[in-house]
Amino acid sequence: MKCMLSFMVIALTLLTVGCTEEQLKEEPNEKENEQPHRVEVEDGKEENQSEEDEGQESETEQKPPLFFAENGNLFLYGLTLGDSLSKAESIWGASEMLDEEPESAYYFPEPDMTISCVDEKIVAILIGTDRNKYEEVSEVFQGDHYKDTESDDEYFLATETGQLLMYRDAAMGDYEKEWRLLMSDDNFFYYVNEGVYEKVN
Repeated sequence: MKCMLSFMVIALTLLTVGCTEEQLKEEPNEKENEQPHRVEVEDGKEENQSEEDEGQESETEQKPPLFFAENGNLFLYGLTLGDSLSKAESIWGASEMLDEEPESAYYFPEPDMTISCVDEKIVAILIGTDRNKYEEVSEVFQGDHYKDTESDDEYFLATETGQLLMYRDAAMGDYEKEWRLLMSDDNFFYYVNEGVYEKVN
């Protein structure tokens, strides 16, 4: 009887060990299947995704260039006539108020720019400049270009909107020249008709 019991215990032990070995063979090693968190990039390489890197990219956003045109509007440092004061401050930071009447004037130190506003809407933009930056505007401008026959002043007219960009001797400050963006008026067209402002193109 004792022999029979001993035989049954040995048989059960062998069955238990066998089942355990089968389970170990069937269950995959989870650590072996774990993959590091990576992101596929365009050139086929892999790089680790990092929130810190994304934050650094947003901090290095480029500021708008000196000049560009879009849909008939002329832009100086990302601003055009009719834009709000709040838009200017969102791009260039806090401003310093210079005058309140008849138009509110605000100075932005970083691009060295002054804007005039009525009801917090831009009606004029003034930027001091040097002659070496003239090509940054003249080479990309598409519109009517005039020169003053009695001075070195030049005028760039956006015919679609009537916006007028003036390039002339600086009225104040340390700059040689200045860019002034405003709306054209009857005075401008009077001098055009009188031949004082001659069309270049």
